[in-house]
Amino acid sequence: IEQNPDIQFIWQTGNYYSAAIQAELSRRKCPDNLKVTDFISDMAHAYAAADLIISRAGAGSISEFCLLGKPVILVPSPNVAEDHQTKNALALVQKDAALYVKDEEVSRTLLPLAINTVKERQRLAQLSDNIRQLAALEATGILTSSQAMTLRDSYRKLRLEVHHRQLNDTGNHAPLRDWQPLRDQVIAIWQDVFAENPTS
Repeated sequence: IEQNPDIQFIWQTGNYYSAAIQAELSRRKCPDNLKVTDFISDMAHAYAAADLIISRAGAGSISEFCLLGKPVILVPSPNVAEDHQTKNALALVQKDAALYVKDEEVSRTLLPLAINTVKERQRLAQLSDNIRQLAALEATGILTSSQAMTLRDSYRKLRLEVHHRQLNDTGNHAPLRDWQPLRDQVIAIWQDVFAENPTS
């Protein structure tokens, strides 16, 4: 981390590990480009600021990353029933929509992979584009075929509208009143997904 001062790291440790990690960082001296906190209250801003996210592979988390189109390195938790987080992660990896590190390999491979990836703008863009493709969520069973089709069509319509507005130099934002019914439909789908697949 210290060897890459141009990269900013934000580490949410969770309350359970916070004290031990803070003590170790005090002993070693925390690098200036590393911000450590036990809890991030505004995840929306944190996700918006991030070029690359490192996360467990719970269904709810994956749903958020697909919605946001954020490049992600998934580290499935080994402490879940039937190893379903690994299955979630591999469903995305097989579509080149995420990167994957086994929990037992984190100390050796995670940081080098993250640093190398965040320096490759084209690779980040590729991962972002791929994770936006909702077929990956459909393949894991997180979305039904009908939900995936609705979301895919909605995002395509919105991207097309934004593209036309950019070409006509009329701004990037479509009037909400024109898109409210579609927006409500999309929100309802994601609310159902999050309710049925809580982040684990």
